[in-house]
Amino acid sequence: MATNMTSCSTAFRVAQVVGLSGAAWLSGNIAAYSVNVAPSFLTSAQESNLSASTLAKLWRNVYHLGATQNPPIALCTAAAFFYLAWSDRSGTISLREAGQNTSTLYCAAGALTLSIVPFTILAMTKTNKELLEKAMDWA
Repeated sequence: MATNMTSCSTAFRVAQVVGLSGAAWLSGNIAAYSVNVAPSFLTSAQESNLSASTLAKLWRNVYHLGATQNPPIALCTAAAFFYLAWSDRSGTISLREAGQNTSTLYCAAGALTLSIVPFTILAMTKTNKELLEKAMDWA
């Protein structure tokens, strides 16, 4: 059952907006790399005969933008979700209104938001390093 609007503080509502908006923005931003950026680089390479060095430099610039933008947004988003989990614990908001596992779901949302860091380290470091080295070699 949904939480009653009148029983929640303004801070709780702001945290919901920050958490959900941040998660949506991060999801779209990160997905755009695979859905838009990578295919655009490949198409541009074919249509405009771009060199590998130019593509590596373009990728480096996009990578640095994402590496600069996404971590602070992920941190704020996760903090909002963890605040919501803390605020929604037993005794602060009626469990009847909020549902019994809402706090757990907010915690999961915060943890999943932060999981982009280990995923990037474990799954993408090798590729990122190789591409950055190529961009530096051709600088």
